[in-house]
Amino acid sequence: MYASLVVNVEAPGIKQPLTYRVPEDLDELTVGDCVVVPFGRQEAIGYVMSREDVPPTDIDPSIIKPIKAKVLGDGASLPKAVLQTAQWMAREYLCDLATAVRSVIPDAQAAHLIRRVQLVPGWEEKLTEITTASHRLVIETLAGCPSEAATLEELAELVASRVDSPVKLLRERGLLRDIWTVEPPRTGARRVKAARLLVVWDDAEDAAKAREAKAPAQAKLLRALSSAGGGPLPVSKLIAEAGVSPAALKKLEADELIMIEVLTERRRPYSLSTSAVVAPELMPEQKIALEEIKRRLDSRTHNVALLYGVTGSGKTEVYLRAIAETRRRGRTALVLVPEIALTAQVVDSFRSRIGDRVAVLHSQLSLGERRDEWQRIARGEADVVVGARSAIFCPLPNVGLVVVDEEHEGSYKQDQPAPRYHAREVAIARARATGATVILGSATPSVETFYKAEKGEYGFLPLRERALSRPLPSVEIVDLREGFKKNQPALFAPQLLEGITQCLEKREQTILFLNRRGFSMFLLCRDCGYTTRCPNCEVSLTYHQRSARLVCHHCNYEHPAPDMCPKCGGNRLRPFGIGTEKIEEEIKKAFPTARVIRMDRDTTQEKNAHMKMLRQFRSGEADILIGTQMVAKGLDFAGVTLVGVISADTALNLPDFRASERAFQLLTQVAGRAGRGRKPGHVVVQSFNPEHESITAAAEHDYELFYKREIAFREELGYPPFARLANIIAQDEDERLPEVRLRALANRLEDCDGLKVLGPAPCPLSRLRGKFRWHLLLKCADGDALRAHVRRGMLSLTSSDRSGMTIDLDPMSLL
Repeated sequence: MYASLVVNVEAPGIKQPLTYRVPEDLDELTVGDCVVVPFGRQEAIGYVMSREDVPPTDIDPSIIKPIKAKVLGDGASLPKAVLQTAQWMAREYLCDLATAVRSVIPDAQAAHLIRRVQLVPGWEEKLTEITTASHRLVIETLAGCPSEAATLEELAELVASRVDSPVKLLRERGLLRDIWTVEPPRTGARRVKAARLLVVWDDAEDAAKAREAKAPAQAKLLRALSSAGGGPLPVSKLIAEAGVSPAALKKLEADELIMIEVLTERRRPYSLSTSAVVAPELMPEQKIALEEIKRRLDSRTHNVALLYGVTGSGKTEVYLRAIAETRRRGRTALVLVPEIALTAQVVDSFRSRIGDRVAVLHSQLSLGERRDEWQRIARGEADVVVGARSAIFCPLPNVGLVVVDEEHEGSYKQDQPAPRYHAREVAIARARATGATVILGSATPSVETFYKAEKGEYGFLPLRERALSRPLPSVEIVDLREGFKKNQPALFAPQLLEGITQCLEKREQTILFLNRRGFSMFLLCRDCGYTTRCPNCEVSLTYHQRSARLVCHHCNYEHPAPDMCPKCGGNRLRPFGIGTEKIEEEIKKAFPTARVIRMDRDTTQEKNAHMKMLRQFRSGEADILIGTQMVAKGLDFAGVTLVGVISADTALNLPDFRASERAFQLLTQVAGRAGRGRKPGHVVVQSFNPEHESITAAAEHDYELFYKREIAFREELGYPPFARLANIIAQDEDERLPEVRLRALANRLEDCDGLKVLGPAPCPLSRLRGKFRWHLLLKCADGDALRAHVRRGMLSLTSSDRSGMTIDLDPMSLL
């Protein structure tokens, strides 16, 4: 028997999958199993993609190497549905299979291998044949180890001598075998010392009474353990709660009243408790949507539906009810959210209804927390997984429902490294592998998704009213040009300042939104016009006043902010433009008694910072929340009655066909944070372009009006959903080479039927991280034809011409 494997090593010149021979003792291997294989002079991890009776005809069977062992451990293997999804990604996004498979393996699992020797079943029958004392000692020592296995280092320490020779001989005689497990670097299972009573409750109480006078600390410990049912209790927690020293615990252990043992403890990403809540009564539209979802779940066939609901319409409640119905049918659910800040809120609401059967996965968890959550999912200890983009690859079995919340969000798109997938499309592909229902939720769906729902390709579940029939917030557009006409420019319009004042007087809350972090866009010399720019990128350096540094938000280059102009030596180097840090400073000046939170990438670096800030704001411990797009979507605060958009123009004028769509979505989403409680909400939108269609449509909360205008524009110019796009970017430190390489590719593609070639041209961000960038945009009505054209064009180039090129299918940004 043979197996086709993807080996988890970086080997660009080797085409995978590779063929290996399956030994008789590993005949039970199945697709997705993790194995150890020889790879060159090293051993590597591989994943079984398929089993074959005969090897490929172009390979000599005599040179095919055998698989060494199966890797054990929860989460070591990949579910068949995940591997099928990886295969789909390789085809869809034009990357090799090994790259796609590696992208679904989490960092917490894809680490180093640990080899242990283990006694084979039935070893006792062969023990009489072993007469050498050192060999018998190895066997007897292993018999006392967990799972009758140990590493060579552990075994040598236990027998106090070298074991290489005895182990080799015992392996040859069939008493020992090698087993392998995956151990993440520095993040094995967390082990804690715990205390447990060795006597019954009555005896523990008698011992406590006997010690009350002379050893009160020991009495406290005994009673603490008794009240906890005898334990085990973590030693650190027990000592802290009892208020005693470790010496008292050691004396109880010496008297054989307790025992100290080492236990494996699960790391919990969210330690704060969540109280159970009662489910609210459903609105009529929610009931209709839920009944349709139940019908789709009962079909047990792959299907997709758009849950289109205005902000505050109760989409999360529909998700929760749909998840409950999925679990009643004995299946599991995956929930994707676009922002880590949203993950904290969703986990809170889900745990309050589902309890500890919810697992969470995102990039701000520690490696150890990700490992524990991944393995808990693999063991079947979670029915629901909530997470960001890569959570779609978790080893959740029997998935019956996949929810993609805020499906329009660009953060679902993976930019680097390959495969450059969109998690929404990957979610649909994974659901196809298990016959699951997919719910795409949004108040502002992507144009492509709404078009598919309009044409009947996706189901359509509308929620046009807010929960409890609450009104949508009123929106006031302020023309910032008027202030300049009167020679009175201001950061905050009088209407916004008045609104904040009223909110503070009424003890209501305000959200201020600006999608630009930092203090100002850059430093500008008022004498010579010099601006601070990044030496690696064709962008200005953002000024951060608190740290007095200039930072590139693309390559993370940093430099202390100069006091004088580096060009002319003048001392009139001043901040230009605004960022969230500047907004925070000005708000604190205007409202010195207000409690202000700023939430952007700079203030959320610490672990669980998102969760702490959001809970602080939700509990009413702050009056004003200032933030970037992470405060604009999905967040639910009953106390917010005012939202201020500091500048609605930041996203409007980008050289990207999606710019108007993104601006509309962002404005509608942030406006929807107001008035979600009992009191009505109001939104103040400041703009230098108040007549723009995206702004006026967002002010009316009218997605369908915006969609009608946008879909006509897309059809006229041949943009998605009427065509598929491929953006091919070439970059190099040599300014000349990107253009040369893309022109060679464009020449090979110009005669392809049905393919429109635009460019090549310099990217709008023409230099990033020290490399010059050009791009070539390809349009084709048929996705399969587009991929075929790109594949043939790339193969026609030399390997040196392909150097530095990346292919982005269905790009979310053309910058």
